[in-house]
Amino acid sequence: MSETNNNVFQDDGLKIYDFYNDFVFKWIFGQQANARFTICLLNALLDLRGESIIQKVTIMNPFNDRQVHNDKLSIVDVKVQDGAGHLYIVELQVLPDEYFIKRSLFYLTRLYGHQLKKGQSYGMLQPATAISLLGFDLFQESRRVQEIFSFRNQDNSVALVDTIQLHYIDLTKFHERQPLAPRSRFEKWLHVLKFGEIYGKITAELEDGLKSEEGITDMVNELKKINADAEKRELMEAREKSRTYLISQKESSFRAGKREGRAEGKAEGKVEGKVESKFEIAGNFYKLGRPLEEICTATGLGLDELKKYLATVNRP
Repeated sequence: MSETNNNVFQDDGLKIYDFYNDFVFKWIFGQQANARFTICLLNALLDLRGESIIQKVTIMNPFNDRQVHNDKLSIVDVKVQDGAGHLYIVELQVLPDEYFIKRSLFYLTRLYGHQLKKGQSYGMLQPATAISLLGFDLFQESRRVQEIFSFRNQDNSVALVDTIQLHYIDLTKFHERQPLAPRSRFEKWLHVLKFGEIYGKITAELEDGLKSEEGITDMVNELKKINADAEKRELMEAREKSRTYLISQKESSFRAGKREGRAEGKAEGKVEGKVESKFEIAGNFYKLGRPLEEICTATGLGLDELKKYLATVNRP
């Protein structure tokens, strides 16, 4: 493997980081320079057509600001406002989370409720939508890929329109069943998101059915580009290590909880194997002079949490 101008030559043995990697997802859909990809993604996942189609978006700060000092800081992957003022959250959740429904609702209600400033009319409130792309089975009683929730009365005869809506899209339930050509744009985008590891290779070719869908070719080229960038690969690897750490931590806590005679705090804090913690990863990037927001993206730490930890770390 050779490096030239910060790029790495890709061969068959090089790991491809796909959309399940938080850094990849935020890089492609969470910055204004790539807003065209975010527009296409939203239009496809929400099946927007005609006058409803999104043509312009502003990528917002993913940190939900505290209203008071002891508010819980929340971070979403992508936060967007379209040309009509409507608000969107797009979040990728790979690992199972028993509180994910409550968490996603918390994010969405904060987004909706924090629009107004002092003295502004409630009539200025814009609709807010949360889209969660899931790498685990959240609703085991459902066989649908997409579940949509909105405010309605008990017999579904009256809907509270233009308020809030939640979309949960389960990638584990999306399967190959049709040729590429007849697929809807929703299915085409899910296909590329789920199988990004295949399409992120330099030599990978898109099928005609995918090439014809607006935004997909350029978006896949961007995926290839960041996979061929040595500096960005460091950040993607760090995010992967952070996820591995979380998995190991959960598994170790589960095993420890099964053992008798262990003190609860000691058992839950034990992590087997030599896996770097997200704080160790953050400290290493800080010493390299990385920006704080970039470290948050790579490790999944909150900004306040990161600053508190870094207060104990000295740059060389």
